[in-house]
Amino acid sequence: MTINSFRPNQRSLSFYAVFLSSFCFSGFIAADEFSSDSEELSEFDSETEEDSEFESEFDTEWNFDLALTLLRNDNIGRAQKERDIISDNSAKFFLSAGYDIDFGLSRIYTLSTFVEKESFEVIKGMEHTTVGASINYQWQPDIEEPDTASYQLNLSVQDDDFTSDQRDSTTSIAILSVSKPISDNISLSAGYEYRQRDSESNVFDLNTQQVFLSADYFINQDWTLYAAYNQTEGPTWSTVQSEFCNGVVATDIYPIVSWSNELEFDQAFNDSLCGNWVTYQLDATTQTLTAGVNWFMSDTFSLDFSTTQVEVDASGSNEYSSKVYTLVLSARF
Repeated sequence: MTINSFRPNQRSLSFYAVFLSSFCFSGFIAADEFSSDSEELSEFDSETEEDSEFESEFDTEWNFDLALTLLRNDNIGRAQKERDIISDNSAKFFLSAGYDIDFGLSRIYTLSTFVEKESFEVIKGMEHTTVGASINYQWQPDIEEPDTASYQLNLSVQDDDFTSDQRDSTTSIAILSVSKPISDNISLSAGYEYRQRDSESNVFDLNTQQVFLSADYFINQDWTLYAAYNQTEGPTWSTVQSEFCNGVVATDIYPIVSWSNELEFDQAFNDSLCGNWVTYQLDATTQTLTAGVNWFMSDTFSLDFSTTQVEVDASGSNEYSSKVYTLVLSARF
């Protein structure tokens, strides 16, 4: 579904004009020390009116978001062969604090910081804590038309600290998107994402580009159905057994890993499972299709359920798929 939906604002933008006039006017009063008491009172009242206008044209607001997420991934290691496929469940806690700066004319800046913690049932080495910050800019060129498109630019950076140090990383993300209602019940969104991840291990270094398209169908004020399609170009990683639990070497993986850009033993899988596991990086095209439903329970809480099908076509005829089920309880304060 559409994230960070745009909130139109009907005020005009006169921040700098009001600021300069208020500044100059204050200086005039300070300089006119010999004016009469009545003149000083008149000037003071005018200054107060200017300050009120300034405040009305420049609004700020704090927002706090909390989300509790349960996930089921039927191929957590992104493996191709049935013998290497591991399913896992995880629970995620997310908390963010955002500071909205409303300049009027439907232009809103949001500065945010966030923290996230995810725990896994099987692959404990993939558990991680994330801290990050972002800046988001939303604008709507024509506020007079309710069906006009709105735009959003989001820049973020985050640090991921995994139980397995091999996956520790810093990720930078830039997203540009556009949203437009096409009827009273339907809204469409499209966008582009660039992501760069610098990890402790070269296998998990990623540099990807993604395009996406989504649609929301508002059944009523409480229920929304949504669907989204993403296509990502860039490296992906996959983890497979190089040696089975009985000590037999998996020689049939050689043709697959020969196409890899990077190859290392996977610390997270080796710490949790028997045998030896290796992870490798391949150039790939990744496609995902998501369908979900959102229940707006109140002004504070919402419940969301979705399922995502992931299909990966990597170099060397290496293909794999996975399905992810997600349940999210979120709140905004």
